[in-house]
Amino acid sequence: VPCYRYRAELRESFFKLLCVLVPCAALSLFAWPGFAHLITLDRSRSLAFAARFMSTPLAIELNSTLGGDENIVVILVVITGIVAAILKEPFFKLMRVSMDDHFIVGATFGATSGAIGASSLIARPKVMAVASLSFVIFGALLLICAAVPPLVTVVRQVAGF
Repeated sequence: VPCYRYRAELRESFFKLLCVLVPCAALSLFAWPGFAHLITLDRSRSLAFAARFMSTPLAIELNSTLGGDENIVVILVVITGIVAAILKEPFFKLMRVSMDDHFIVGATFGATSGAIGASSLIARPKVMAVASLSFVIFGALLLICAAVPPLVTVVRQVAGF
């Protein structure tokens, strides 16, 4: 319901969301598997880190396309979402961002905590609407990238394959 109620504002913010989410998707796809590889995680577990900021069904699909460890990807997604939901208030207070800033908080949660984080914003429907749209766009961007074989090859190389 919040997405429908705020559809005009979401439509106006769509390009701004893309400007935020495209670099976040690139970081998620390339930086996190590389970081996991640097801390000496095994290759398939490193690939699972590419999907950690998505919602669970999308993360499972991305992970299977990349060839990551199926067991760890769900754990990463759930833990990331729960930690984000628990620490959201202190984090944004530390960053001096109002929890009522629907664009910043919504885009941040959409790109970092998937459905669990977005649902934790239910008390703020406008913020939740942006977060919901953001995590869907973020997931779609990652799955589109995963459909491009040369990008998958690069991600696997970054993860140590």
